[in-house]
Amino acid sequence: MAKDTQTIAGTAPDTLLMENNLDLPSFTVEFLEHLSPQDWQQWLIQLGNTGASVEPQSERVYAVVCSRPQQLAHVGWLLFHSHLRNLCRVVSTSGGAEARASAYPKPPSV
Repeated sequence: MAKDTQTIAGTAPDTLLMENNLDLPSFTVEFLEHLSPQDWQQWLIQLGNTGASVEPQSERVYAVVCSRPQQLAHVGWLLFHSHLRNLCRVVSTSGGAEARASAYPKPPSV
């Protein structure tokens, strides 16, 4: 029986998204060239601490992939409302992530 995202009893929707390789929400960020890696490494750790997957694409470019809505909200807020916005730029989004600050109000846990 083929899996779909409509109904599979006892399976969380997040699990279905990952199992079916659907396009998870993600941001591709590029750190500014004049900054050293020491200037932004702590932010990669903080993005990863949200539970999102941080995947290097090149020396200064990283994909931040969110598997849960809470991660998306937290990562979006960090990228657009924290000091991180002065260190990198969002070069692309996918899977429902948006490249606009107004999409990410401050989450309750921040």
